[in-house]
Amino acid sequence: SSSSRSTSSNSATTACNNNSYKNMTCLKKPLKVIFYGEPGVDAGGVTKEFFHKITQEIVTGDLGLFLIHQDTQQIWFNTLPVCREWEYMVVGVIIGLAIYNQVICNFPFPMVIFAKLLGVEVGFEYLGSAFPELKQVPS
Repeated sequence: SSSSRSTSSNSATTACNNNSYKNMTCLKKPLKVIFYGEPGVDAGGVTKEFFHKITQEIVTGDLGLFLIHQDTQQIWFNTLPVCREWEYMVVGVIIGLAIYNQVICNFPFPMVIFAKLLGVEVGFEYLGSAFPELKQVPS
């Protein structure tokens, strides 16, 4: 199994700086999480806690990768230059690891993201669900 060591206060930063995700064979092993300074065996609960913490940090933290839409509470990609492509790649790896390790994470993406992943053509109806202000017709 693959192991990740992290402090519970900076899970996202530690995971993003950990180079083990670059070895693709490592990603095909069950993840074991160990928080520094916290005893305990990971029987699944610590892994779930890790993914919960890292998801919260990614979505609402200071990383600046996503913006939260005020009305829908869904997230969208930050287009400012502070975000680097490799950081989004790491987020994708984290989502993939969560799925592979059977952990449900709350990334509140709008339906347009899932439609694109499924290869569905998207139009204004999908964008309108992500950005309600686009549906408003000026009078």
